[in-house]
Amino acid sequence: MLGFMQIGGKGANLSRPVLDQLSAAPTIAYGLRQLSSSYAGKAINVRRSSDNTAIDIGFVNGALDTATLLSFTGSGNGFVTTWYNQGSLGSSANMAQTVAASQPQIVASGVLETFNNLPAVLFSGAQDLGTSSIAATGTSGAYSVNAVASPNAGGSNIIAQDNGGAGSRVFRWGFNGSGKCLGGFWNTAGSAVSPASTLSTPQNIITAIATAALVSIFTNGRTDATVTVTGTLNQPAGAVYLGYDGGSSSYFSGPVLETMVFASALSTDRATLEHNQQQFYRIAGK
Repeated sequence: MLGFMQIGGKGANLSRPVLDQLSAAPTIAYGLRQLSSSYAGKAINVRRSSDNTAIDIGFVNGALDTATLLSFTGSGNGFVTTWYNQGSLGSSANMAQTVAASQPQIVASGVLETFNNLPAVLFSGAQDLGTSSIAATGTSGAYSVNAVASPNAGGSNIIAQDNGGAGSRVFRWGFNGSGKCLGGFWNTAGSAVSPASTLSTPQNIITAIATAALVSIFTNGRTDATVTVTGTLNQPAGAVYLGYDGGSSSYFSGPVLETMVFASALSTDRATLEHNQQQFYRIAGK
């Protein structure tokens, strides 16, 4: 049986992978820790700058194998070519980027990119990863999007999904330039439901729960806002992007630690997930 390191603060159950503690399973989930005990794959594929060789980096006791990562990159840089999906869609939803200049960074001159001393993938305004067309949000008319990140100046979209054809997107989710959450959730008529955080301080954990009637916003473990949905939310399958909105060259700037999408509206699972993220990543909450 795998052991899991208790990294982070106290209060949440950090001895078990966070997805083991939820009743709902995400369709897509990207993280630098092992999110589920049933996931047997790697975390990321990393290219080193010295010779452009790339290797998979996995986990040790549930945490990213940073020793292997730093040994591989040496004093050079390391870039993420693939962020492997730990959700129910499996490898069909791996995030990838083949263009070297567009790959986000995880090691800079031999030093690990971090947030609160934990590994992070750094997007610096012109990098992104993407999937093929997938049904990340399902077809039930309800879904949830969660992300843990820290916006630099400019903020913008952490994760977004196309609608798989002409017209509007399904969703885009991230931060504005002040570090407040922003988002767009499109209906089948092409109109956007665009909630914006009312909090005055930057946030790190943001969750949106969309139903046929409302989009509910939660930031750093507290209820933030609700916005009424007009019409039917867009559900078609399309490509999903990290660090980019998929259409208007609106890139995210800052470290991303994990993000996931559920093809359902989270209820009690939302508090469990966010509390675990607050404790693990040492983020102040409610």
